Amino acid sequence: MGDGDPALASLRSLQAGVLDIPWAPNQFVAGRVIPVRDASGAIRYLEHANLPFEREILEYNLEKVREREHKAGKKINYEEAIFDITEVSRMLENE
Repeated sequence: MGDGDPALASLRSLQAGVLDIPWAPNQFVAGRVIPVRDASGAIRYLEHANLPFEREILEYNLEKVREREHKAGKKINYEEAIFDITEVSRMLENE
């Protein structure tokens, strides 16, 4: 996205929303992606926002989230994502 210039690529990627992280501390990062754990504990996207993934990757990601929903017997939503993040921080505190 930067025609060979990594700084320009970073800037343009942020502007396009294809460089994004959840709950971003930087005001220029969209912060629209929402991570969540799948049934095996791997990180998936509950919301992938504008990240430039191919359809096959997005379908696989959704399949893994649906497996967790099936195993848990409930819909995985924003509250579950918050729980997952706080659970990770609790695990790190106890190390």
